[in-house]
Amino acid sequence: MCALHFNVTDYQEGRNAETKSVETTCKCAMDGDNGFCGSVLGTKIYGQFTQSMVPVLKHSKCHTLDRDDMRAQRDVCGVGHVDEWTRAVELQYKVNHWPYINAKVDTAQCFSRTLRDSPENLAKDAAHAQKILLSLLSLFLVILHV
Repeated sequence: MCALHFNVTDYQEGRNAETKSVETTCKCAMDGDNGFCGSVLGTKIYGQFTQSMVPVLKHSKCHTLDRDDMRAQRDVCGVGHVDEWTRAVELQYKVNHWPYINAKVDTAQCFSRTLRDSPENLAKDAAHAQKILLSLLSLFLVILHV
């Protein structure tokens, strides 16, 4: 069994909060060998993820339907492709795909290469966009030169 610990009293500076816990079953990872806590809620990674989203959402001017889209958040309406965005993407991937993260390295890497919202694939989108932009810029310069 895994225990998830959470605060049950309001935050007061300089005082420890009263905590309670709930038990949840352990699960098997996608590789069938590794065990992990059945819920990501209450874990250190979940806390880091929620904190990482604060600067992303705070600086967002994206449409309501785009606020949860990390591709949009990387664009001009969002925080941009900065360290805060990268950290939030990495942690969001870990939270959303908790069973895959807890698998053997080769299984986790396979999912990372395959899933659309993995940090690896979101970075490829940026590289692809840069490539298109540079191609258009080169074409523009060629037209101006002629």
